[in-house]
Amino acid sequence: MYKISLEALARELRERVDCRGDRKVASRTVYGGHEKILRQTLMVMGAGSRLSDHEYPGDSTIQVMSGRVRLYTDTDSWQAQAGSLLIIPEERHGLEAVEDCAFLITVAKPQRASAHHGRGSKLTRRFSGPAMRRPTAAVTSHS
Repeated sequence: MYKISLEALARELRERVDCRGDRKVASRTVYGGHEKILRQTLMVMGAGSRLSDHEYPGDSTIQVMSGRVRLYTDTDSWQAQAGSLLIIPEERHGLEAVEDCAFLITVAKPQRASAHHGRGSKLTRRFSGPAMRRPTAAVTSHS
């Protein structure tokens, strides 16, 4: 087991971002990678920078650590600030830094269907419910 200070890593990445120059995004994978199902990447973005529109067929989330971001699709958008968790929709989407920000993006590769079910290498999608859930109230637990 090992641990990583995401705050210290975010500070290091912020030093590599020049908000007035060309480099407005810096990132580092903190867990996983192409060989794992789960991958977590810490990203730092300067205000006004964007991650271009793209699609991802697996489950993914963004945990905002500082600043504010806007996640958008063709039909909707959501803003989030430090302490927020966004569930990324399984449709074409993009991300914009409303303010200088740091966030942890977690992605899980879709499971491949097993060959003995005759599905070969087709991807299966484990998804139920709407593409983006909108909670009506904050989730709280009562003791």
